[in-house]
Amino acid sequence: MGYYLSDYLVNMEYQVWGTYRSGYGIKPDLAPIDARVEKVVRLEFHEGHLAEQIISAFQPHEIYCLEPVNIEDQIHPDDEGHFAGYDGFIRKLLFFIAQIEPRPAFLHALPELLYGMPDLLPLDEGSCFSEESDWIQPLLKGYRLVKEYRERYHLHAVNCILFGPFSPFQPETAFPRFITAGLCRFATGDQEFLETDDLSVKRDCGSVRDYVRGVCKSVCNTPANDYILATGVSASGEIFIFHAASYLGMTIRFFEGNDGKRRGFLIDIDVSLFTERVGREFLSFVESRLIDPEVHDFLCADKAVVRPVRRGNDHPIFLVGDYSRAKTLLGWTPEYHFTDVLEEMMAADLSRLIPRDVSLLKNE
Repeated sequence: MGYYLSDYLVNMEYQVWGTYRSGYGIKPDLAPIDARVEKVVRLEFHEGHLAEQIISAFQPHEIYCLEPVNIEDQIHPDDEGHFAGYDGFIRKLLFFIAQIEPRPAFLHALPELLYGMPDLLPLDEGSCFSEESDWIQPLLKGYRLVKEYRERYHLHAVNCILFGPFSPFQPETAFPRFITAGLCRFATGDQEFLETDDLSVKRDCGSVRDYVRGVCKSVCNTPANDYILATGVSASGEIFIFHAASYLGMTIRFFEGNDGKRRGFLIDIDVSLFTERVGREFLSFVESRLIDPEVHDFLCADKAVVRPVRRGNDHPIFLVGDYSRAKTLLGWTPEYHFTDVLEEMMAADLSRLIPRDVSLLKNE
């Protein structure tokens, strides 16, 4: 997300100071903005003293903390120690900001997975967070510290909860990139079988470009407040796979197997579209999977590989956000549909497997 935020701010004629960090997933081509973004040092959240030094040296007007948004890219939710100490970093950072003049604005971005398995939908700024997973606790404390310092010390500090800021630069372990990457490898004959998690899980999935606009609007708006940035539309894993496969000209149908697992079968191919976007040289392999669909299933949904946050029961996640406050106070609404995000991700994954001009693969 930092790449898109930097690009957006630079184009808004900001002077942007970035930080090196250990990235996850695909490295974006930084050439278009690299010359305009000043790199500082590699900074992780446990290195609060470096954050203080950076703030003192460069006196920024705005500070964006994006680390928690990448949680699904980084860890299994059962990895309880990953964010240990995060709340201490946020407390130290906010305390330091409160002591200096002029005070920079502070944006704290958080993932929608903090809600776990909610009882009431859609989720708004007053909805209750999940308290049951230990890995959530440092993030929730960070969220509450931002509110506390805003109210007690009058900091211009904002929490933004982002519902699925997806992009082509996610790692393949993250949703929905494991879908797009797996389908592209299947289409090119590099992968014969795709194992995925519970396809009944429903997510509100937005574009990182929309959310970058939203966080910039929220950090500039007065008075400071907390916001949810979402699309208000949720889709299941099956819907994601259906639309992603359709981009390649493949029609997928899902059936319940005798073992209780959902399985995906290739039932039709649009030869013209597949040839245009993937290539005729890959058509024979995909067509061979049409011979006997009852035998040649290529996708299996298995709860054993599930990574989402649960509340100790067997019900799937169903997350959808209400961005009414952002619409009313910021004038923000999402411009991209989840199908737009999927097409961009499919085009990018295809270009990695079959180098060519990505613009030729996108819908105009």
